[in-house]
Amino acid sequence: MRNLKLLTIIMLLLCNTLEAQHSIDVQKLTASADYYQALLTFDKMPKRQVTVEAVVAAAKSAWALGLAERATVLFEEALRSPELNNDSRARILLSRGVIEYQEERYQVAILYVEKVLERLKSSEPLRAKAWMLWGESLFQLGSYAQALEKYRKALNETSEDFVPEVNFLIGRCLVKLGRYADAQAYLEAVPVNNDRTPDAVRLLATSAIETGNFVDAEFWLKRGQEQYSEEFLDSWVDYALIKVAASKGDLAQMKEIQAKTLQKFPPSDHWVNLLNAAVEGYEWQIRAKVKEVQYE
Repeated sequence: MRNLKLLTIIMLLLCNTLEAQHSIDVQKLTASADYYQALLTFDKMPKRQVTVEAVVAAAKSAWALGLAERATVLFEEALRSPELNNDSRARILLSRGVIEYQEERYQVAILYVEKVLERLKSSEPLRAKAWMLWGESLFQLGSYAQALEKYRKALNETSEDFVPEVNFLIGRCLVKLGRYADAQAYLEAVPVNNDRTPDAVRLLATSAIETGNFVDAEFWLKRGQEQYSEEFLDSWVDYALIKVAASKGDLAQMKEIQAKTLQKFPPSDHWVNLLNAAVEGYEWQIRAKVKEVQYE
């Protein structure tokens, strides 16, 4: 009986070892989003059995688990393999660029993007993603005009699925550059059901306020509150509504908004400070006008 139990244990251990030797298991586990198990399986594999596909899959799992350093090491290991074809190498280089972007090393991210574009000479969706990453890196560095140029290149090469995303990025960049009229066309092109739509609506309201078009500002603010309520609960929205109310000369509405805002947000809040200043400034304007009438 003891020998039978020992034999059973040995067989189980052997089965586990044999299972861990299959690179395809790492790929399957990564594909099914079982990232932790994928890494465990990869780490159990004998080095001689590791394929470049397994290394890439393990890198993706590490990345998905937030292990940026581990993912970087594994991606770099994969890049050293002569087995990689040009497209696979370009995809890994782009992934490396995204990791650098996420770690806020924007200049390094751009270097990886350049390597991707060197390998992909013809127009294709992967090139468009590289242009987008380049644009995003420049945007974070405050180089908005250069970022806009990269976004436009992405728009020319992207697939239909990514057009709304690129339109948003271009519109956001144009707002930063103060080109509000140009931005409006791109922001309005973002579909209603897109993840970027709430941000696009907010930027449209911002643009309208900046240009003094308070009728449009009120329209976009109301649309945001009605259709994307969770994204329009912050203090900036109340400040924007105060600006709209001031444009209509409605002090009562301004006071009402101010009272509700002070119940929701602390006095130290940036937009609350600006809101209070706007109400106080408007009251001073009214007093000044009353005095002018009295002296007349």
